[in-house]
Amino acid sequence: MSGRELLMSLRARGPTADPDWDKLSPGLLFEHLLHCARDRDPHGLRCTLTALRSFFRFLRVTGRSVKVLENYFVRYRAPTPSRLPATLSEEDLYRIFQTVQGSSPRDLVHRAVLLLLTLHGLRTGEVARLRLEDIHWRLQTLVVRHRKRGRDLLLPLHPAAASALARYIQEVRPQ
Repeated sequence: MSGRELLMSLRARGPTADPDWDKLSPGLLFEHLLHCARDRDPHGLRCTLTALRSFFRFLRVTGRSVKVLENYFVRYRAPTPSRLPATLSEEDLYRIFQTVQGSSPRDLVHRAVLLLLTLHGLRTGEVARLRLEDIHWRLQTLVVRHRKRGRDLLLPLHPAAASALARYIQEVRPQ
């Protein structure tokens, strides 16, 4: 599509015959690209650049141009908006914790996991990899092993999480 737009733009400037592609200047191509960028979003601009590179590669392969015009158009990566992870509101957390207030084995497990996720900021995989030897009861610390960067992390164990873990270990966890 953009190659056709470029051709129409060139024909509007001068004779109607096919232009001499080897005489195109980088300035003219850049001007065309600026014109295209005005009414396109970043993703559309990326598609335009890809189309122009393909068009000029086609011209070279078919012998219509000797110049390597596709190199005038660098690869463009559309910027992605920075997205912070979505977090739950205080009210949402309160509602979630209300669902695990019972004393069933399921509630005890879920409460302990939720407390580790919310109070310590652990990832689900980190909670799943926790072992009994990772909890130091006397020191009130928790060792999180094999994090993303390969280093272990020593965290202070929050009293509410310690209580939930102790209750889970005593009442639910298989011996």
